[in-house]
Amino acid sequence: LVHEYVLNFKGIGCTNLPVDYTPVFRSVDLIRVENLDLTGCNGTVNMSLTFQRKSPFPYMPILRAVTVTDTKAIQAVPNIQSANVTLIGTGFLSRNLSDYFIRMIGAGCTGFNKDTPIFPTEWHTLSRIDIDDLDLRGCTGNLSVLLNYQGKGHHPQIYIATILTIIDTSDVTALPATNNVTVNITGIGFFSTNLLDYRVKFVGEGCKHLPGFIVPQAVEQEKWLTVHNMNLLGCNKTLDMHLDFRTNFAEGLQGYLPTQKIATMINVHNTLIIQGVSNLGNQVIQVNGTGFFSNHLPDYDLELWDKFGMVSRFNPTAVLSRTQLETSAYNLTGFTQGADMNLILNFQGRGPLPSQKIGRFLQIKETHGNFTMIPQTGQTITVLGDAFWSETLSDY
Repeated sequence: LVHEYVLNFKGIGCTNLPVDYTPVFRSVDLIRVENLDLTGCNGTVNMSLTFQRKSPFPYMPILRAVTVTDTKAIQAVPNIQSANVTLIGTGFLSRNLSDYFIRMIGAGCTGFNKDTPIFPTEWHTLSRIDIDDLDLRGCTGNLSVLLNYQGKGHHPQIYIATILTIIDTSDVTALPATNNVTVNITGIGFFSTNLLDYRVKFVGEGCKHLPGFIVPQAVEQEKWLTVHNMNLLGCNKTLDMHLDFRTNFAEGLQGYLPTQKIATMINVHNTLIIQGVSNLGNQVIQVNGTGFFSNHLPDYDLELWDKFGMVSRFNPTAVLSRTQLETSAYNLTGFTQGADMNLILNFQGRGPLPSQKIGRFLQIKETHGNFTMIPQTGQTITVLGDAFWSETLSDY
């Protein structure tokens, strides 16, 4: 009789297994258990049988719960058209890939429909199945799945991956266009500490010395990659990058992420035909350029020089904007009239930028030997000189 059989179960993580369960059917070689609640179970479920109220049989493993493990803290995947995703779990007994009915869920994803089933492309072990060539374009944040094994119901939604993201830091990070520059790449999902899992390629307008794909020298706190000794000479707008990487589970590099801006280059613009300055005391000098993000004035070491050997070093007195520095009340006595104003900027002591012409010293030419005038009213006087760039007459 069925009621002569009493079953008890136990399993790691199980929260709702029945106590003293009476089966619904038995035969000579089979006892059927229905509506077994395996909520929380994450491994083998064991059963003990008591017959006719006698001593129970020892617990024996009778099934393995099909579960998916939360791997969002160890698996990062790129939001590219052909990404490889791994599911880690338990109970993947079947090698029939159609037994694994998967719904993929992710914010912003445009490459798949969360209501359309996805099936794995490869069975590896009892604890691993893979989905290759998954279109993750547009995805951000975390990727999760609902697994329905053999049509027996959905496993609770589980996060399986973090979308690897390179963060645009070009509005907060400025780098000098010099040699031996350290570049920090900020992102999400740098879980692997194996540097060979990352290959970085920098690109930028005007850059003349950038290498191809290289391996970074450090990865820190899952958020930063660091590349040292970069030659950024000639770079004049932003520094962009590609990242080619391998996840903790993938056997090969996944292909590079879309290009992302990571820094604005610090440069000084040529304002030779814009700025004319007197070589007298208390003058205002303006430096136009890009990447003046720091408001800490000592970060900007300025060296002004002319071709006649006059040199002056100073710091700006104000950061007017991210594109303009200013030094006011500065004594330029000793510089030569008509000479070009050459400026070298050294940012935070990282090395001097190439010299740039930022203006010319006003010059008034001596012309008393060339012009004669009658000493009476109504005469027109012409003043010859150089660097009269301003068209505002009240400037003179």
